[in-house]
Amino acid sequence: MAEHLKHALDSRIIRHISVMFSLRLKYGFIPNTFCQGLLVPLLKKPTLDPTLLQHYRPVDRR
Repeated sequence: MAEHLKHALDSRIIRHISVMFSLRLKYGFIPNTFCQGLLVPLLKKPTLDPTLLQHYRPVDRR
């Protein structure tokens, strides 16, 4: 997750993650867990009713 990079205080951790991703790209092996994501709905404004779908931000499909 991105939090691993954001909160990695030790540069060795960042280096290991970088090498791991580089090897994944070089050899074309992507684990199934890399194909999963986490969707977090965000309210447009915190004061809106969270039970109504129209109060959430739409998915940006670029």
